[in-house]
Amino acid sequence: MVYKQQFTAEEWKTLEFSIIWMFQAIAGADKNIDKNELQALTTLKEKSHKFDCDIMRELIPSIHYDIDSISNYFAVDQRNIKTGLREIADIVDSNLSLDQSLLFKKSLLAIGMFIAYASGDVLSSKMSNEELQLLVELALFMKMSINDYRKTPTVEELMKKFME
Repeated sequence: MVYKQQFTAEEWKTLEFSIIWMFQAIAGADKNIDKNELQALTTLKEKSHKFDCDIMRELIPSIHYDIDSISNYFAVDQRNIKTGLREIADIVDSNLSLDQSLLFKKSLLAIGMFIAYASGDVLSSKMSNEELQLLVELALFMKMSINDYRKTPTVEELMKKFME
């Protein structure tokens, strides 16, 4: 609970929404949330201790990942993903160091990539072009530059470490 204390209750709830927004954006990109994508949420929670980002290790276990809880989150929150991720960027940029803020944003993108890979076809690329383009857009919503994206650790490195 070290990080939760740095945020207001509303800010923390918005940070929780960030995981759900990422899931909704990526899993819903093809208008079909499948069982592998839902299973990715369970895996995410089970492996949250593998994140390099301390705040993610604290944040992820605090969220309820069943479909009813996800629906309830969105029933009470009217922000769209663009507005929400911009708000996320403002929250982490003002409450965390520059390095921690960037690591949080990249970890969030790694979660999106993990969800995209969960439903990829074994015979083709694990991530569709639409999902890849969407991840770029999501990074822009979080006010990330291409240089931010390329800094080490990369989103791909973060995802691979999580998948170990």
